[in-house]
Amino acid sequence: MSGSSENQMSWFSEGGAEAVARRIKAFFDRNNRFRWDGIIGSGANGSVYKVTYNNQSRLTTMAVKICHIDVDLEGNKSYDEEDEDEGEEVQQLLNEKLWLKRLRNCHHIIQSFEVDDDPLANTPADLPPHRMQSWIFTEYIENGPLMRLVERHLKQYEGELFPCRLLWRFFMCLIRFCLEMAYWDAQQAGRVNIETDALESLRRFPLGFLGHKDLSRNNIAVGDLLPEVQHPEHDITPILKLLDFGTADVMDPGNPRSLDGFGRNGYQRNISDIGEVMEYLVLQEEEQISERKRVTIRGQSFETFAGSLHTARTNLIARGIDAELINLICYCRAVDQRRQLNLIELALNVNNHVRNRGHNSIERETDKAIKLRITSITSDADSISIS
Repeated sequence: MSGSSENQMSWFSEGGAEAVARRIKAFFDRNNRFRWDGIIGSGANGSVYKVTYNNQSRLTTMAVKICHIDVDLEGNKSYDEEDEDEGEEVQQLLNEKLWLKRLRNCHHIIQSFEVDDDPLANTPADLPPHRMQSWIFTEYIENGPLMRLVERHLKQYEGELFPCRLLWRFFMCLIRFCLEMAYWDAQQAGRVNIETDALESLRRFPLGFLGHKDLSRNNIAVGDLLPEVQHPEHDITPILKLLDFGTADVMDPGNPRSLDGFGRNGYQRNISDIGEVMEYLVLQEEEQISERKRVTIRGQSFETFAGSLHTARTNLIARGIDAELINLICYCRAVDQRRQLNLIELALNVNNHVRNRGHNSIERETDKAIKLRITSITSDADSISIS
């Protein structure tokens, strides 16, 4: 900590999290347009709080994300401000705010916004400054984190797999993450409209190289049913939202140092990452993910990180999982990115299954049964926790 003694209060002290929350709450308590509703969650890099905003008698629930080590406690922050090797979390929040601003109007990415009369923008006379460099107001996502949804499903349905038609829809949401990141700049320039443009039409535009770089089951939240958006993708299943852009960056082949350890560019890394999320959603087990194995699919032999999924293939198909779903996940997780399917081809394939894959006279695959299942595992869901 900057200029502090061992007895100086910090985020890492006993009671430090509560001290930070009290400091932030004090700013909201002094603004009569806001109601402080408490903490949503804390992770390694940040804390998120729930607040209610009264805008001309219209109440809006929202979240505010801060970097907890950047809050001034008794004249000091919880890192050495003079040490260039500390405070990485602060820079990540600044990076996240930048990318979320660029990604506004993307339905599958958590939405940030500016707030009139922001309580953190000014310091009341009776409070010391919080000295934070940045914070982010975002939408509040009521149905909680994806991992919590899986945990509740395992508990309530005693180890059953998700219905395959539900998995296809979740897969399409994950692909929408990739599309929205790949075309954010084209959308911002007015060349495409990711919400309404036909997938086939996107072939005319080059894919951008934005990589999330932390796209995992930990950073996805479950939204609401949105039947009016990209029908029929969210008619019977809730939309998924991608969170936490703190490490997001452009991974462009023109700059080899920006690529990951497997030589993947931004959209290739994103495709691999959503494949891992899908493997988790199919197996509902974290321990079995990322087994490297050589597989043969459609006469092509290649290595994939979805080895566990391929090993369980016969059993999964017997339990109602489509062989093509397993195939596509294996392609997403190909060790050699040249074996991956093109993003548009992948999107068209999955979208076709969302639109045309029927229930095949299996009750658990009907619209009614899937809606009931979703209602059961999202009712009274815990709030999101953003790291």
